Amino acid sequence: ISPNPANNEINLKASFGPGFLNGGIYDVTGKQIKQFNGFATHRGKNIIVNRLENLAPGLYFIHVQGENGSFTGKFIKN
Repeated sequence: ISPNPANNEINLKASFGPGFLNGGIYDVTGKQIKQFNGFATHRGKNIIVNRLENLAPGLYFIHVQGENGSFTGKFIKN
């Protein structure tokens, strides 16, 4: 996840096979703040960009689920 801390956008670089990703951004209580579904991926490295303008400053978690695995990470929104 970069940049971290972030201002208006984060980039998640991940290797997934071809398919689709679903996921979301969660606050520290586990409440889903943002959801994304059906993000198409290709073989090799993928970059997922998420806009953060509407998020209040604080600590958040991002979870991404693909057909071949998942990723959970944390980031700080300035």
